[in-house]
Amino acid sequence: MKKILAFMAALCLLAAVLPSVDMKAAAKETGVKIVVDGEEVLYDGSVGKFSFNGKEVNIKKTPTYVFDDTAYINIKKIVLKALPDVTYSYSKKLGRIRVTRGNCSIEFYIDSPIIYKNGKAEYSRVAPKFIEQDGKAGNYYLPGRLVFETLGYSYTWDSDKKMSIVKETTATGKLYELHKSGVVLDNKVRTSEGSFNGSLKIKLPDGISKEDITITDDVYKNLICVSVRGNHTDFFESLKIKNKCENCVLQIRDEYRIEDDVTVLTIVTQTDKIGLCLLHKDEITDSTLTITFNKASDLYDKIIILDAGHGDTDPGTQNFGIDEKDCNLIIIKLVGKILEKEGIKVFYSRFDDTLIPLRDRAYLGGRLDADMFVSVHHNANNSPEKNGTSVYYSLNNPNVSRGGAVTSELMAGTIQADLLEALGTNDMNVLTTDFSVTKYNNVPAVLIELSFLSNPEECARSITDEFRVAAAQSIAQSILKLYQK
Repeated sequence: MKKILAFMAALCLLAAVLPSVDMKAAAKETGVKIVVDGEEVLYDGSVGKFSFNGKEVNIKKTPTYVFDDTAYINIKKIVLKALPDVTYSYSKKLGRIRVTRGNCSIEFYIDSPIIYKNGKAEYSRVAPKFIEQDGKAGNYYLPGRLVFETLGYSYTWDSDKKMSIVKETTATGKLYELHKSGVVLDNKVRTSEGSFNGSLKIKLPDGISKEDITITDDVYKNLICVSVRGNHTDFFESLKIKNKCENCVLQIRDEYRIEDDVTVLTIVTQTDKIGLCLLHKDEITDSTLTITFNKASDLYDKIIILDAGHGDTDPGTQNFGIDEKDCNLIIIKLVGKILEKEGIKVFYSRFDDTLIPLRDRAYLGGRLDADMFVSVHHNANNSPEKNGTSVYYSLNNPNVSRGGAVTSELMAGTIQADLLEALGTNDMNVLTTDFSVTKYNNVPAVLIELSFLSNPEECARSITDEFRVAAAQSIAQSILKLYQK
């Protein structure tokens, strides 16, 4: 009996010890400590390799890191080791990194979302990252695919080998020339934010009327395109443009498009660190085009971003011949119409069947100085019985509305309660998770899952006009209620 008791006591002692051992093992950190743009992070992603023309290049001391599905590479090290016909330069004074190869070049400006690809200024969501490791001097890491494809190489990422594979292609010997369009004005990037109010006056060729001019814009890429009927490249390239806001306009390019018989002036607007969107008003006379710039918040007291999930090649969930992307867009347009009638300025992440990258959707809130961001989706589950409504927000989004009263959590609770009352759907609760559009937003943000399209009955109801109108009215009324907080 004594032996049995002793054995049991030993088992109890072992059981008491084992959990503490497991806890120590669980507490042990995994990953590599690095400092990214001045912030210490525990990196647990891929530590990548690099090969050029089939031969691996030793970059163990400064390996490739993957952030947001983008491989960041210490290009300077690669240039020194394997690419003799490529030059790398960094100007601390200008905050500029330039990589060139023949006629091809790419320029990055620190803390700016604007890059120059072969002389053309454009908006890019990927910017240089300054990475320090092991207490050693840091290095700037650049997005590999963007750099190497701009220089005329082929680039692939091998996820199995965790390796960036760069090769010379048959087209490498025919490096494309600088863009065909001429540069009419180029201010280069300004790294510090200044006044973003001003105007641009452009003299028009003789004989051009309002009917000969079409103006379109792309707030996502910070572009305004002015199309003038006929070939006027010589006229514009010799023109002295009156630019009364150097902080507003970064670059103007002209290009004649023979297929449409138009000269296109592409105006790239200046931005701050997050890529501020500038809105514009246009005035056309018989001799002059005047474009006036303003920040959205200078023009509108109330701004909201409405996001229809998915789009184009990403249909979302597909059930019973229904694509989620179409359902999302219908709801968003209905919500927008109601809010616009109430005097709220509505911006849409998409207004047709296009696909906008998740991070670009999320950044739009901050770029437009919005108050709130609302993303609409429809749910799905392997179980066809699953049904109901839920609203998500991220605990990692601490932002409040411009008025200082609305948070993501308040938005989620308000919208969920109102939808349940309006639709009578099953309560799937307010939930927290780190969806890209909720986590990386610069304003309070929620993602709504209205219903389950995988449930036959709920899917059939979700595509009725009655359901869609009720859902849209409920979401709009919730937003109006939040504006009163």
